[in-house]
Amino acid sequence: MSAKRLGWTVGATTAQIDSVKTTICQTALLCVLCHSIAVGQAQTPDSSRDSVRVPRLDTVVVTPARSATTVRTSTVAVSVLPGALVRELPVRSIPAALVVAPGVAVIDANSVGGSPRVIVRGFYGGGETDYLPALIDGVPTAALGSGAVDWDVLTRRSVGRLELVRGGSSYIHGDAAPGGALDLVTGALPALAWRVDGGAYGLRSASAGTGYDRNSQHLNLDFDHLSSAGYRAHEARSASTLNARLAHNGANRSITALASTHTRTFDDPGPLPSTTDDRRAANAFFRFDRATEQLHRAGVTVAQDIGDATASGYLVGEYASGNTVKTLPLSPDFGDTKLRRTRAPRLMGSTQLRVGDDSPGWKGRLVTGVDLSLGKLESRYADVASGTSADYSAADGAAGALGPWSSARRDALGAFVYWQVRPMSAVRVSLSTRLDHLRDAFNPSDAAAPATTTSQQAISPRAAVNVALPALATETTNLYVSTGRVFKAATLDQLFDERAIPIPVPPFSTTVSNSSLVPQRGTATEAGFYQTWRAGASNHLDLSGAVYRQRMRDELDFDVASFRYINIGRSLHRGVELGGTFTNSWSIVLASIARQDVLAEAGQFNGRQLKAIPRRIAAVGADFHAWRGFNVGVLANSLGGAFIDDENTRPLSAYTRIDARLGVPIGFARVTLDAMNVFDRRYDATAFPDPAGSGINYRYPAAGRVFIVGLESKQ
Repeated sequence: MSAKRLGWTVGATTAQIDSVKTTICQTALLCVLCHSIAVGQAQTPDSSRDSVRVPRLDTVVVTPARSATTVRTSTVAVSVLPGALVRELPVRSIPAALVVAPGVAVIDANSVGGSPRVIVRGFYGGGETDYLPALIDGVPTAALGSGAVDWDVLTRRSVGRLELVRGGSSYIHGDAAPGGALDLVTGALPALAWRVDGGAYGLRSASAGTGYDRNSQHLNLDFDHLSSAGYRAHEARSASTLNARLAHNGANRSITALASTHTRTFDDPGPLPSTTDDRRAANAFFRFDRATEQLHRAGVTVAQDIGDATASGYLVGEYASGNTVKTLPLSPDFGDTKLRRTRAPRLMGSTQLRVGDDSPGWKGRLVTGVDLSLGKLESRYADVASGTSADYSAADGAAGALGPWSSARRDALGAFVYWQVRPMSAVRVSLSTRLDHLRDAFNPSDAAAPATTTSQQAISPRAAVNVALPALATETTNLYVSTGRVFKAATLDQLFDERAIPIPVPPFSTTVSNSSLVPQRGTATEAGFYQTWRAGASNHLDLSGAVYRQRMRDELDFDVASFRYINIGRSLHRGVELGGTFTNSWSIVLASIARQDVLAEAGQFNGRQLKAIPRRIAAVGADFHAWRGFNVGVLANSLGGAFIDDENTRPLSAYTRIDARLGVPIGFARVTLDAMNVFDRRYDATAFPDPAGSGINYRYPAAGRVFIVGLESKQ
């Protein structure tokens, strides 16, 4: 499971299977209608559509083994989304597009889609951390202190393709990868690409990118800005990102210099008590909550061919800072609000060597390397408000005197080796292992208190096999099975955060952090298939499926009795996933469905489903290009079967959401009309119970139907 902080665990929804089926049928009929219209209007294939739109099973990926392999020959569940498709779908963030991948649920605490949270195979951080490492060209992006991903850093304009590995990936990516790994692989930009749009609730965005080639050098510049006033009161947010990449590609060597700067500011209206009827209201205890964060990065990546071997690596430095006013709702009538200032410099590096290739024989392909991360998190707190609603009404939101700095360091070193061999032409066997060593050091803000130093180690071995069945002229099938170990270490915030929690009023206090936490560990086994059918020159159907079983122990959780993070219990993650992609010269349809169970295996809730995890996940995404450049994009996803409490007595209604886009070419540009939440569904995206046990639920209402009009360059 995931860390859950003071009840901030968020639930997807459950209920009424019949309603879900009805809406899925509506989505299917809508896709069929769009398909029929496109068939009737398309006179010739749209030659402007680049083949990068089509995510086929012979697509080359690098994330599963940190070296080039095709999707169908991998020994894990892999999904690929081309950047062109991501930009055609009616989505406003990278995670929103991931719902078309099997076994992925995306919920959003922001009513209009500004705070996505990704659940993969039942692993969910509740907004406090992430169990899916997000990488950009192989470089990690998660925050040093919390392990949470700022998804605004992953801009849609820069995407060449998204590679999503589902399932335990500690064998190759180390810490925080029990759910999988996501890598945004950047692509070359055209000479000029841009988009602006605007819609209800102050939704605005603007992006622009340019690519410049000269001899063996290529320069990419892209800018992205998003803002919203919010559907709910006190929900304004904005984010801006500027990326630059300069690549020099020689005959045997490539060097890329990269730099980026990112800032975001957002107000937090807080969870809405179930006793409040106004869906657009803000929680009165959260009226001061606001965060401003900045992230600056610069670095270099290098790849060098050495005979039949390739050496590659990166060195990236970053500096992150933040000013965050955050409230903890300790009960329906008592809250505590504090200002936290943080600064976090970090240096990340990696080097690896690939030897051999994928030819049949016993030589095989060997990939070995070392990852390094050196980071320091400094933080200090100031009181803003605390007490009852009357106390908050009288407060002015001014912060008190800031306390002294505390300092936490994390030095992480990981070494890995991956060997794949083909003893027979149709059989690929891979053996791999990774050793991670983490050393943490903490200097508290109280100079008289002792400093602490701890270290943890984890070994993540894995064995897998992929078998290609005899191929027919129109059909290709691959089967795979794998087993290995995974782990996730506690974050620096979970270990050392000094935020004092009054119980029930000062001077009595505690902290939620716990320096004795140990990493979560588990064993993951899965089996799956990749299947392709071809009908004619352009019709192409790819199917993939997987069954998995993953046991975890020493779960990181929040214990209300002791009011702190602890290692507690064991859990079982198991499920079945099925996904399909149909493509031809002018359309692409992606669909997925998954059933998953995430069960506690110890304690008083043994056999119960872990809260916040949906059991049923279904999604459909489609992009139809019709006559004279018209296109229709549809995205629908359905979540159900989650509980918001450990006792499994408080379900939320399942919901299905459908978004659509119509694109109309006009001269040198294209006009788009997005309808988000087409059928105006009223639902709560997430919820959690009152940690004080009052029986009140806290929920995050989603906005109803939203229209957005955009203007963009032709791709």
